[in-house]
Amino acid sequence: MNGENPRTERPVPGVCPSLPGYGFSDKPAAPEWGIERISDAWCELMARLGYRRFGAQGSDWGTSIATSIGQRQPDRVAGIHLMPPLAPPDPATVDDLIGAERAALATLREAWESLRQVNEWISGSAGAPVTVPTGCSVFPKELQRPSRRWAERRFPNIRYWNEPGKGGHFAAFEPALFVDEVRSFFRLVR
Repeated sequence: MNGENPRTERPVPGVCPSLPGYGFSDKPAAPEWGIERISDAWCELMARLGYRRFGAQGSDWGTSIATSIGQRQPDRVAGIHLMPPLAPPDPATVDDLIGAERAALATLREAWESLRQVNEWISGSAGAPVTVPTGCSVFPKELQRPSRRWAERRFPNIRYWNEPGKGGHFAAFEPALFVDEVRSFFRLVR
């Protein structure tokens, strides 16, 4: 997450929270730490750190959390960058699929087991629209690879869309590519 510090009005270094129970975070003492609660906690963290507005970037579970932040706190979010956006196929396109969409559907049929809620998002209805400025990076080795026309149903304010020639689910393992994607979007919504 990046933001503007209200004391200086200059861009400041990013804040990189980790999911409860992962990375540098302790395991939660109680259940109920789902996507919405984590997104609310991260928004509270940014408020306590003094950020009026900020951007959120997410991949893996962070994609769902950044999306939730954009839905739940749109007045505080300059934009969200997703790797990839979670968006289901548009039923209206089923008779008019392009090659990349056919390949994406084939990959989805072969993958995910325990990701019930995420599976519903990418195979069911588009869900509530996310209207904040959105940047999307869809890597060729990613399991979920929605087309832009599918993603625009859920994210009608896409300001940046890129399909890099390399990379996969953990794009941050290729730091130069990851940083270029994130910077390319957030330069558009400062």
